[in-house]
Amino acid sequence: MSAPSVSHSSQPRQMTDYPVYHEIARNQGPKMQKINDTITSLLTKVQQRDVAAAEKIVQLSSDLCEIYYGVMLRDIYFTFSMNLEQHLWKQAFYKPIEVFKSMANSPKDSSRLFRSQLLLLLNKGIAFYERLIALYETELDVDVEKAALFQFDSDGNFWNVCLSPNSPDAESSRRKVR
Repeated sequence: MSAPSVSHSSQPRQMTDYPVYHEIARNQGPKMQKINDTITSLLTKVQQRDVAAAEKIVQLSSDLCEIYYGVMLRDIYFTFSMNLEQHLWKQAFYKPIEVFKSMANSPKDSSRLFRSQLLLLLNKGIAFYERLIALYETELDVDVEKAALFQFDSDGNFWNVCLSPNSPDAESSRRKVR
């Protein structure tokens, strides 16, 4: 199979133009689709207050993340052009978070159990991004701290972003707090 020709037209490349697409579709695609379909069907059960279904979704989200980790660095242009990270976020986290949130905020007795699963899923989402950033830094030789448009706290903890004290955003935040 020959590589796709490089075109200088304004049209973006199609997903199928990338050789890695066919490899992923053949190898990981069926499993990714099965997990996504299972999550979708389990979300219906969660809406019927099935806590075991919520627990299974949390596990399947982790399974889906593992598959994506194995795929994302095969062809970085494909990964970024096709927004693979965003697809994963929607499949593994966004949809379940929305459903878990509604269950956790209900007045029913089981809301505490759904809140627990929601927190677990959120923590897994944070861990996914921490691991993905570390993977990008290692594999792509990128220093996120140097490339970021904001300052990190003194410990270099990505999730504790702090604004530069003299930045317009920091001033705006101070005005809102007062």
